[in-house]
Amino acid sequence: MHELLKHNQLMNKLISQKQTQVVSCVVEGNSLRSTVRMTDVSMMTVLKLLHDIGGACRRYQDAHFRTNFEKIDIPRLRPVT
Repeated sequence: MHELLKHNQLMNKLISQKQTQVVSCVVEGNSLRSTVRMTDVSMMTVLKLLHDIGGACRRYQDAHFRTNFEKIDIPRLRPVT
């Protein structure tokens, strides 16, 4: 799959301030189309950025939650009577 994405290495990257602006708009609940209009970034760029951020979140959770799961103290739930 990495062979299919080699062309992306040569593409321009959004500056971090613009990336933060795009992510903030989406996290605040704005639609993708309104995010495109507010940030003046193309729809494909917004979608690619969200895809990349999703992968980073997955890697973070895999590294921190799965390895530390045994250390998390979760009280036993009692059945509701």
